[in-house]
Amino acid sequence: MDYPFQRAGSLGRLAPRRVYPMGWDEIHPVIRIAHRMKSDSLRIPRRIIFDYEFVLFLAGEGGFVFDHKSYEFQPHDLFFIPPFVPHRIAVSEGKPCDHIAVHFDFAGEIPPASRELSSRAPYEVRLPGGLQIPRRVKLMANDIIEREFLDLIEARTVHAAWSNLKASACLQRVLAALFERASAAKAKASGEASRNRARIERALSHASQHLADPLDSTTLARIAGMSLSHFNRLFREWTGYSPLDYLRRQRIALARRLLADVDLSIKEVAARSGFTDPYHFSKAFRQLDGLSPSQFREAALAGKRSEVA
Repeated sequence: MDYPFQRAGSLGRLAPRRVYPMGWDEIHPVIRIAHRMKSDSLRIPRRIIFDYEFVLFLAGEGGFVFDHKSYEFQPHDLFFIPPFVPHRIAVSEGKPCDHIAVHFDFAGEIPPASRELSSRAPYEVRLPGGLQIPRRVKLMANDIIEREFLDLIEARTVHAAWSNLKASACLQRVLAALFERASAAKAKASGEASRNRARIERALSHASQHLADPLDSTTLARIAGMSLSHFNRLFREWTGYSPLDYLRRQRIALARRLLADVDLSIKEVAARSGFTDPYHFSKAFRQLDGLSPSQFREAALAGKRSEVA
């Protein structure tokens, strides 16, 4: 499906924007297009779009220009593009790009869904208290918002009756997290927030590199250089999970990748994922995925065989 857009240079003078005020309980996002794309080069000429869009860079570096303001982007940068705002994107040469793009409306009838996208007039959604999503949001590796986007893309690739519902729920959680952070940013001193972010990132980096090792909240708090209570509170604020729940989910995510290797037994997958007890591993896996590790492996292999066929 080709998404309709218009070269910004071909536009005349834009009409005044129509404002659609929305309350928090009126936000029910409708996803129009969502995809993940990897490429050696990415160049989007100056253009406008007719709905809202998120662009999340997972890899690559380059420039993102909104009208007359330029941004340099790196992995884990999230951009928010409103409708009818001229913009362009160019990835630096020699920097392979991996990005997620999601086009959406905040609700099904804003603007009215009966109109073709290309016939829409300039508009904007106005939220309570004038709260806005920044044009660029710098996320952490494994940030809860980044994971929600990955889950959204995964849901859209599964052809099931509930897929669109799950994808919309992921986007709703993204919006809620962004609004929460935008609100909190007004009340926090930027210096302290930056230091806390660096400490949590240090703990996350250590966790990702030592998933097979024994880890607990106390160890991660010591690596972050924080008291246990302070660390637990900030960790949940930035990731959406307690440290132990986060570790469990990351270990299961690692196990999913390892299960693709049929030469590894379930016991070996459990050990490499940080589970010393295969029974505990199977129980934790089923709690998150609804399948046993063996069932997940069978489903994954069946999917690969169908793709080849």
